[in-house]
Amino acid sequence: MDYTQTKPVFTKNHDGSFTPTEEAHLLNDIFSMISGKPKSTISPYRIPEAGFGQGGGFVAFAEPDKVRVDPLNKSGHVLAHELAHIHLQTDLGKKNAHNHLNSLDPMKPGDIPPLHNPNKGAGLRHHYEMYIAPTLIEEASAQGGAYGVMELLGYGSPEIQQARRKEISGWPTPTAYPQDFTNKYLNRLKINPLHKESRKDPSWQQELANIKQNASIRANREFEKSRNRVLNFIPDGGGGHTLKDISSGIRGLA
Repeated sequence: MDYTQTKPVFTKNHDGSFTPTEEAHLLNDIFSMISGKPKSTISPYRIPEAGFGQGGGFVAFAEPDKVRVDPLNKSGHVLAHELAHIHLQTDLGKKNAHNHLNSLDPMKPGDIPPLHNPNKGAGLRHHYEMYIAPTLIEEASAQGGAYGVMELLGYGSPEIQQARRKEISGWPTPTAYPQDFTNKYLNRLKINPLHKESRKDPSWQQELANIKQNASIRANREFEKSRNRVLNFIPDGGGGHTLKDISSGIRGLA
């Protein structure tokens, strides 16, 4: 099938305010049904809130049940992605949010800072797993959930959706955005003068290569796990059918 333009998730009112559309409410309903959590609050960016008009969205750690989305964004994907952070949040995502809200460091008192580990490769891997991998996994999960729900609504497979999203965002694959957190981390290590000596260590260089290679595998695995959770969810009263099985009926609700 060809790409279908997604419906807007906000309607602009005469007074300049924005109201979530039926499409937005349907996305919210689907994620709430899958997670069993109450429906989230969908709030538009406010003028002149940072990011207005740039097409983004976010969920603040301090308000974990509220989604904020740029009302000028014409794609439902961003809203679906942010809703997935709430309703399909990974265990690593929950731990990361807890640490942030309580100003906690993943390191325990008395631990040797990972990048001070005499075993350079092991220290690098330890540092990556504590500070970067949780974001990779959480973002890949949110992407999988978003693509799965948009697929239910008739916007095509991840490949079809991504062909259009590449034109908008520049990301070549559905998991390129999550992997970018790893890529930026590795690029910083390659130029940071504090790690000049570490870069001479073969185990450090080998671990850099391992992290880069494994990031793609881990992101894709988490993406598919979340997408399949959406598509294969069996709702109450659905006669044992999955959401994917009854997707044609879901499409008619928006």
